[in-house]
Amino acid sequence: MVINMTEINSNNNKTSELEQVSLKLKKLFLTWLIGLPVLILCVVYGDTAQLVLAGFIAVYLFFMTKSYLNYVSSIDS
Repeated sequence: MVINMTEINSNNNKTSELEQVSLKLKKLFLTWLIGLPVLILCVVYGDTAQLVLAGFIAVYLFFMTKSYLNYVSSIDS
C-alpha cells in the first residue's frame, strides 16, 4: 500500500479551507445579526446622526458580504 503525500496535503488544505470558510461565515452571520437590527432601529427612531450611522452600517455590511463572497468564489473546487 502506497500513501501519496500530495493527496494527504491536499486533503489537509481542503479541510483548513473549509474551516476558514466556516469561520468567515460565522463572522458574517454575527455581523448581520447585530448590524441589521441596529440599522433598522437607527432608521426608524433616529435623528440625523443615527441616520449617518445607519449609512455606515449598510456600507460595512455590503463590503463584508462582498468580501466573503469573493473569498468563497476564489477557493479551488
